[in-house]
Amino acid sequence: MGQKKQKIVHVLRQIGLLEAADKLHLQWAVLRTKDDNAAFCREHPDFRPPPIAIMHDAYGQTSLRSYWNTGKLAAEFLADLIRKHAPEATRVMEWGCGSARTLRHLPGLLPQGVEYFGSDYNPETVAWCRANINGVSFIQNDLSPPLPLESSSIDVIYAISVLTHLSVAQQHAWLKELRRVLRPGGCLILTTNGEQSAKVLLPHERAQLKADGVYIRSGVEEGKRCFLSYHLQDYVTKQLFAGMTVREFIPGSSPTAIRLWGRTDVEQDTWVLQ
Repeated sequence: MGQKKQKIVHVLRQIGLLEAADKLHLQWAVLRTKDDNAAFCREHPDFRPPPIAIMHDAYGQTSLRSYWNTGKLAAEFLADLIRKHAPEATRVMEWGCGSARTLRHLPGLLPQGVEYFGSDYNPETVAWCRANINGVSFIQNDLSPPLPLESSSIDVIYAISVLTHLSVAQQHAWLKELRRVLRPGGCLILTTNGEQSAKVLLPHERAQLKADGVYIRSGVEEGKRCFLSYHLQDYVTKQLFAGMTVREFIPGSSPTAIRLWGRTDVEQDTWVLQ
């Protein structure tokens, strides 16, 4: 998104009209992707498509083809990381799973016998996932912790673009909770909006990010897609992930990150933690 569009979005955010504009964008996008969505469903008769409104709420997209392809790319990326850093994992959870864009692919990529869990704070999303995605246990959480899981019960927890939609206080609260649920020595895979993602920020926003190490684009409901947080690498390692060991860091500008996102304008940093 160019700086001109970013300025428009900034004004809409400041005057409280960004969510209304996003709803209008949804209506336009539904019309634009209607024919291709019908074609994709004909090509994949066994595919269970999520409701478009739920999909757009989580991912900002209305294309079923993009939902499928980007989810498959992300699942392959995560499966590689899990095999590398937690090859003995038997319980894997996606925190903030949305309509299972990624999670629906993962069971076909990891060894048999792995148990899968998905959590989300949108009750409509969780209800749809429970009714339509097999082989995964879905749980409801709130915007704030805790998760309805026992301590030290999960081997791998991953979250794609979830911390990126929370306030600083909620980020720290959830990291404490994820560490509670993760077994000792377990693996945590998270993404953040780093320097590559921050290229979209306006000059005054970039200055604030440089000064504080973190910048929050608010003006909308926390947890929603348009509520955005950005982090510098030094802040993440010394403050956000304090007390955890960084096993691998994949910056958003790398070819590996582009593989995760399937596009070159929204790459996030990926962190593998223990």
